[in-house]
Amino acid sequence: MFWNANFHTTSQDELSAEKLWHSGDTIKNHPRVRLAQLGEQLATVHRLNDAIPSGIRTLIEYPELAAAAGFRFNDENFYVMDFVEGEMLDTFPPDSQLIQPLLQQMLLLWRFRAEGLPEAKRERPIIGPITPVQYVNMPDTVLSSAYIYSKTVSNALQRLATRDTELAIVHGDLKADNIVRVNSDSIRFIDWECSGAGHPEDDIASLLASLCVYGLGRAVQKALDPTNDLSLDKHVTQEIDAVRSFSNALLQQLHQKAPEISTDFIGEAFLVSCLCRLQGILFVPSSEAMRLTTTEFVTRTMQGGSELIRTWLTGDATAEVEETL
Repeated sequence: MFWNANFHTTSQDELSAEKLWHSGDTIKNHPRVRLAQLGEQLATVHRLNDAIPSGIRTLIEYPELAAAAGFRFNDENFYVMDFVEGEMLDTFPPDSQLIQPLLQQMLLLWRFRAEGLPEAKRERPIIGPITPVQYVNMPDTVLSSAYIYSKTVSNALQRLATRDTELAIVHGDLKADNIVRVNSDSIRFIDWECSGAGHPEDDIASLLASLCVYGLGRAVQKALDPTNDLSLDKHVTQEIDAVRSFSNALLQQLHQKAPEISTDFIGEAFLVSCLCRLQGILFVPSSEAMRLTTTEFVTRTMQGGSELIRTWLTGDATAEVEETL
């Protein structure tokens, strides 16, 4: 990622997140983020509608965590992070070389106990309020899937509420487009507005669900390419198999490095994240093929149930699980 713009350079004696915001350059499709010059370095300045979440304040306060997050400082409704130049994980299939740097960053967060920290926020509700305009414009197949499987997700949420494992600080919205590959050995997390106290397996499930959705998007694009002779089903199979292999390796290595981190409820957490991702597809421009493909994937996932999903994610997949997904 690269921006070519003229910036006002803010001196060290006038550091203010709000001043940096007003002097910064707008970024396309990110109305609450601007790019600014901070000394010799580029920084991103984030504006929030409410006060800075305490999760972000914690990340700024503790240098060992800020090293992963790249935080600098904050004002009342603004915070500043290092600009991260690299490639978003939503642009390519999951790569096994990313597992080690991912685990390094994840464990740095999760091993920090979040005593007294408010609960991490969910990016969007499971079944969000739908305006009349959205209802009219929403495809019936997608709308019905969201509501049919909301009961399944409600049950999953109830089971998640019974977890008695110790809380840690979590990202809260760990998805492919919030992870930047800086180089082959290094990744960085961005977009921390949802951070707070939570369970690590929710971060894992959010990441894996997002990898599935972006994989479906790539499959649809390939299938619509007239020069490509593979069917949509085959492209979908390739993409989802790549996520499965990545998930198996990630969770097996996580168990070896950090056996104290439970994935007992990873199936339930994945079900919840899948329907959250479906909500995102509803309200953004997307092709009919993408909406239908995503809906079909969510349907199969919900029908599989949390225990089958868990075995699929962890590598204990049976033929029944493979056929379901």
